Amino acid sequence: MVTVEDFRRQIYEKYPGIQPMMVTRHSNYTMQIISQYKHPRFNMLMEPSVTFMGEYGADGGALTKEYFWTAMLELRNGKYMDKFPIFVGEEDHKLPNSDGVLLRSGVFDYIGKFMLHSLLHTGVAFVGLSKAVMHYIFNPNVGMEPGLELELCQEDVPDPEVREVLEYVSRAPCNFS
Repeated sequence: MVTVEDFRRQIYEKYPGIQPMMVTRHSNYTMQIISQYKHPRFNMLMEPSVTFMGEYGADGGALTKEYFWTAMLELRNGKYMDKFPIFVGEEDHKLPNSDGVLLRSGVFDYIGKFMLHSLLHTGVAFVGLSKAVMHYIFNPNVGMEPGLELELCQEDVPDPEVREVLEYVSRAPCNFS
């Protein structure tokens, strides 16, 4: 069995070098993520080295972890273009927002790359996603094979009106005779 650390070591051997990442604390992390992962020369397989603009310090791994952790926290409640929430729903039941602007913009491609990059190099994962979404990410055949069904709960429904209808239907008596 290959550990994450072994896998990481193999990647660093195959892709030697450092991927510099210039970040500013005083700007929207969401837009910084999009601009970094949009750049065609950005290589997320190389070891990241974060520098916070205007600050002194060499990244021995701590600055990279700090950046990914802080950016993940901001993403949970972040907005695209300071207008469109990226994730909607309750804590620990967050879902990607299905707004057409977000879907057409490709923002989820870049955020997905960011999440993979973080998990791969630092082990920092996105906290707060719905368990059903996590189950789907790690089991892409969900719903296609017997025994692989999504386990949804009412908290996974971000729309209060739809949730109210679901609650009403779940309380309704079933008389199929």
